[in-house]
Amino acid sequence: MHYKQHNFKHNRERGWDRNLYRSRDEKRIAGVCGGIAEHLNVEPWIIRLLFVGSFFMLGGLSILLYIIAVFAIDKRPKGSTINMEYDEEQHQYRPRNAFKYGASTSSRLQKAKQRIDAALARTQRMEAYVTSKQYELNKEFARMQDS
Repeated sequence: MHYKQHNFKHNRERGWDRNLYRSRDEKRIAGVCGGIAEHLNVEPWIIRLLFVGSFFMLGGLSILLYIIAVFAIDKRPKGSTINMEYDEEQHQYRPRNAFKYGASTSSRLQKAKQRIDAALARTQRMEAYVTSKQYELNKEFARMQDS
């Protein structure tokens, strides 16, 4: 029994290994809806609207679930930030989303290979130009214009 209590507390403090915390910023009652919204990377009002809708459908059960969530989900630790991940498509960091998985390793390697091949092709074209007679001629014309 003691192990289960420790395990629950440990998982709760770590955000259930899913970056799931109650929000400190987007909170109306206890921050549950705001925390779920941060976790899912959606606007908090959407989660609140879903909660209100669930109240009409489930009645008191939705309030009971909210109270359970208050005790099961820890507050986001002070100073901690939302987990970010690099988006290969957008070439920028974005909040880690519970439903958007990154590209597979093989597709990322394929994309990296394409980028390297494109860079190699550009380098070969530059090298071919720099070693050509056209480059020497253009360099002489540029030197004569500077004089």
